[in-house]
Amino acid sequence: MSGETTDPVLRGLNAAIAENYDRVPYDPPASPGLDPAQVFALAAHYGYGRDPSAIDVLDLGCGTGAQLERVAGLTTGNLLGTDLSRSAYAQAVARTARFAPRCRVLCADFMDLDADALGQFDLIYHIGVLYVTPPAVQRRLLELIAGCLKPGGVAVISYYAGTVPLLMAGLHKVLRASVPPYLPTGEQVRLAKAQIQSILATLGKIGGDQRLMMGMLQQVLGTEETIFFHEMLNQSFGTLSTSALETGLGARGVHFLNWMQPAPFEKDAGARERSMKADAYAFAGGGYYYGVFCKTE
Repeated sequence: MSGETTDPVLRGLNAAIAENYDRVPYDPPASPGLDPAQVFALAAHYGYGRDPSAIDVLDLGCGTGAQLERVAGLTTGNLLGTDLSRSAYAQAVARTARFAPRCRVLCADFMDLDADALGQFDLIYHIGVLYVTPPAVQRRLLELIAGCLKPGGVAVISYYAGTVPLLMAGLHKVLRASVPPYLPTGEQVRLAKAQIQSILATLGKIGGDQRLMMGMLQQVLGTEETIFFHEMLNQSFGTLSTSALETGLGARGVHFLNWMQPAPFEKDAGARERSMKADAYAFAGGGYYYGVFCKTE
């Protein structure tokens, strides 16, 4: 077992992130835009279509199980969800109970998961997780995604990329340093938003072109409090470039196709070229993307 998987500091960080979701539950609705039929319709554009009605699905970081529950009703295949938060795990188990035994949920640290033990899947969801995990966990997650995808299988990975998210990552460091983590969560959010107001006021006095920074601060300030807590006050928050994901997954035969909201990349362009064009688009401002990756080897 590698040193990363046994690192007590890393384990403690993962546990703290999970405990945050126990303290402040987050129960997002399922996204119809990520239904298997839509995912494989995009993949088919690149020559990797598949019948979505009979697929096996893995949700790495399934949270309270909303997406897992929705997809279970759309396919006759086997489904597996994993999450480290005990409260989210319990809710996901209850939510998907009617689909047992073909639908299961595990409560486990990503560092304890093994691709051979998990099995092979046609579709993997990894939504709202990668960008709030430490780099060592990110590496492990990419290994799991590549190891668990069947040939021709597709993964949907969400991440922040581009200029505005880079500013958000810097803001995260400021807020984490200025807000005591031992305070009640509501007080943490209040103090963090007060700090953002102070930054905005200061920028207004400095002069010059501060529009991008001020726009980012106002965007974050308007974020719903639960999401604000889990992103801006989480133990980890970072941006991810599409080309970096292509590099990490591409070495294992998993390549970038496009975003679920497709950008106009040429169909015949290679995965590396498409990923670099995606980064160019993101640097025009950036945002939150659902990247679609396919195991082409």
